[in-house]
Amino acid sequence: MYATIDVNQRLSEIVASAANAEDLLEEAGIDYWFGWDRPLKAACESAHVDPGTIAFRLIARDQDRRDDSDTSLVALFSRLDQHFEVRLEPALIRASREAEALEDAPRNAAIAILDVITRVLRAHVETMRRSLSPVAAAVDIGVSARVDGQMLRHLALEHATLAARSDDLRALADRLDDSAFATAARALIREIHQHIKISYNFVLPRLAST
Repeated sequence: MYATIDVNQRLSEIVASAANAEDLLEEAGIDYWFGWDRPLKAACESAHVDPGTIAFRLIARDQDRRDDSDTSLVALFSRLDQHFEVRLEPALIRASREAEALEDAPRNAAIAILDVITRVLRAHVETMRRSLSPVAAAVDIGVSARVDGQMLRHLALEHATLAARSDDLRALADRLDDSAFATAARALIREIHQHIKISYNFVLPRLAST
């Protein structure tokens, strides 16, 4: 749990360390997707909220912190894999099902966004399973392993694509507020962000340092 939060700390670091940060930031209207590398203070000022108040509320909410900095890479990959099977893929299926039930124009927009998310996400997960899991196992036991830098950059680009399309999905959900699709879309966005949170903050940096 945080003792204090520095308002000059990056949002990515806060979200990585505080288990419930995403909910609070979203409630406050703070962009933690495309403002990922911004300090909390600057993000709060853009959202016209007091950074000190947000910092205090983050400390109060942080009742279930999970520190992944010392978790083995194999354990992190296992968590990502399980998260995809149990949470992320089912959320994607639900959002796609609700998109099909929309009227013509919003249905077409939703399906186009979800098609990109589905394609990128499944390719992304397959690359991590096939190419990076063996490297993670080697790194954990101290065996020298070479990671393809181009592959890591491509995975980071896929994160950016997923974030961008999730932002499109969020905008569409806001226009269709209170619909079953909006609920399913927001749930999917949350699961995508959880994947990026673990992968971006803990997995890719450690692989890049090998």
